[in-house]
Parts: sequence; structure tokens; C-alpha cells
Amino acid sequence: MSAIVASCEDAIVAVSLDGTILSWNRGAEALYGFAANEVVGSNIDCVIPLDRAHELAAILTRVATGQRADHYETWHCHDDGSVIDVSVAISPVLGASGETVAASMIVRDIGRQTQIRLQLAHQALHDELTNLPNRALLRDRIEGALARAARSGTCVAVLFLDLDGFKPLNDRLGHAGGDQILRIVAERLQSAVRPDDTVARFGGDEFVIVCHDVLVEDQARTIAERVAAMVAKPLLVDDEWVVIRASIGIVLGRPGASADALVNDADAAMYQVKRKTLPRYR
Repeated sequence: MSAIVASCEDAIVAVSLDGTILSWNRGAEALYGFAANEVVGSNIDCVIPLDRAHELAAILTRVATGQRADHYETWHCHDDGSVIDVSVAISPVLGASGETVAASMIVRDIGRQTQIRLQLAHQALHDELTNLPNRALLRDRIEGALARAARSGTCVAVLFLDLDGFKPLNDRLGHAGGDQILRIVAERLQSAVRPDDTVARFGGDEFVIVCHDVLVEDQARTIAERVAAMVAKPLLVDDEWVVIRASIGIVLGRPGASADALVNDADAAMYQVKRKTLPRYR
């Protein structure tokens, strides 16, 4: 059995109830970067971040009463100072008379699993082409902005933006050229707003901007003017300079408003603007 533990790929560590490391297998050496002769006899807190020390101490107290801790996720430290995402299972080690004398820890690196989970969560909430928030995240951001407005006594400005003449450009330049335009526009929109504001891709060549702490409509108009000017700057696509402009509809949302209704109203305002040649925001 000891040979199996020693050669197991998982980190298997035995600690006393006060946290002193009693054994350290090859899996632990691979996971943490410490050789067994460097850590046996030391306290397990050598691989525990300071803000997680209380967590392990509480678990060891439970284990001392014969309880188990099954597969809880936390962070441990590598010898090089980096942090490792791990899953830990801790079981009591019983003495000859049945009392708990130590604890056995099985630790697995779940960094890759965590990375995949985070990537999937990001993909579910962001547009693949521009990496901007998608409709689902947009709704959440508007609701958060409305809650913030309720606390601050301000409004939320929702700007619905559509690129004028995008389809002919996309047809002439091809989808690759059209995608390049959309990526450039997305970058310009983000540079035109404040860090706390949200720029989302609604679909196709439509974007929505959510601005916090707006007091009056003129403030939203100023934002729209800045955004329109930024979009209208010439951009280089496949060695060709092109100019594209945007029609922008604006609504102000107050606490109690519906996120979906605000987007729909801003969309309707944008189409009113689009039916006119000028102005391009109202």
C-alpha cells in the first residue's frame, strides 16, 4: 500500500492534527515543487495562502472528530510562488484504539478544469467576433446600472447604434472585411466611453452602450456625439480606406424601468434617426 501511495499521481499528504506534515508522496512533489525532505516535519501552512489558513484549520478541527471533508475547491501555493487551483479531500487517520490521530489529504490540480469552466462562462456571455458582452450580459449590465441609479438618484442612458451602409460594404469587401470593420468599431466604441460603461454587440452591425450616472438627456447626447465622431473616422480595411457612420437612438432609464423595454425604446429611437439623413442622434 505504501508503494501505491508513494507512486500515485495525486498529491497524498499526511498531516498531524496540528498541521505538521508527516508524509509527502511523489504526486505532492510534482504538484507543489517541494521535495519530501524539504517539507516533512514542517507545517502544512507552507503551501497554504495566508487568506486560506483559517479554512484548513477549521477542517482539521472537524477531522479530529472523525468527520471527512470531500473535494472542496481552494488555492494552494507552489514552491515558485504561483497559486494552484486544487480540489482537496481530507479523511481522518485512526489509531489502534479508533481515535483520530492524523489526517490524510488527497489533493488534485484542477487548474485546467477551472480554466475551461471560466472560458465556457465567458463564451456564454460574450460575442465571439468582438469579445464584447452579448445580449444576455447586456441585460444583466442594464439591470445593475438601474440598481446603481436607484442608489445614486441618477439615470441610465441606453444608446442603440446601427452602422449606416454596412451591408453594401460587407458585400463589396467580403465577410472578412466586414468582420474587420465590426472589430474596429467595437474597439472605437470602447475607447469613446468611460471604463464603467458597457459596450455590447446586439447582433449584426448593431451595438448598445449603457452609461451610468447620467443626470440629463443633454449629457447622453454629448456621449452620442463623441461616439458618432469616433465611429466616423476613416478606417483601413484590406489596404482600402473606408468611412462608415452610425445612427444612434437614446433613451434615459430610471429605477424601475425594464432592461428589455429600454433596449426596445432605444432601438425604436434609432430607427427614427435612420429615417432622417440628419441629425444622427436625438
